[in-house]
Amino acid sequence: MVFCFKAIILLSCITQGIKQREQQQNCEYNESLNSNSVLTRQTELKINLTRQPELNCIIIELIRNERRVNVDRLSDVVHLNKIRTNAAIENLVEAGLVEAIGNGANRSYILSSKVYKQNNESAKYVRQTDIDAVRYPELIIKLAKQQDGIITKEDVMNLLKITSDQAYSQIKKLIAEDKLVQNQKGKYANYKLKN
Repeated sequence: MVFCFKAIILLSCITQGIKQREQQQNCEYNESLNSNSVLTRQTELKINLTRQPELNCIIIELIRNERRVNVDRLSDVVHLNKIRTNAAIENLVEAGLVEAIGNGANRSYILSSKVYKQNNESAKYVRQTDIDAVRYPELIIKLAKQQDGIITKEDVMNLLKITSDQAYSQIKKLIAEDKLVQNQKGKYANYKLKN
């Protein structure tokens, strides 16, 4: 609970800055349009969400408890549709309280370094962000062993939820470390564990 109060204090300071910036942008926006125009739905949604610190606190507390959360999980907990949940979490990303990891459907969220640092828990942040990259080679080798020593770039992409280029980079590192060798080339390229 103390963590949540610290987050609320930090959030309220940041929210005031966001509100001031949005008010300035809204004034500029309104001046550029006819006097009869209304704000866009997206702008209204952002303004409404920055006025809801309890929603932001629920999101922060959930991320703190579960370490890593995606929009589907957040949407279930806060009982909002995915669009509104996504808008709320992206406001927290802009405020610097949450960091996004991954792209598209694989996008997940963790608390930012700023939050961990304020609570003197920097080591937890390092574990959250760096442990995955450190374990990639180990996980690739483990999957290859389960597949009779053969692995493809697509296998690595699906396993680690990374892009094609990132998967190829991880495979190249393992080849350089003399743990994998290229078995086939071209469209059906695969790699074999080196004995």
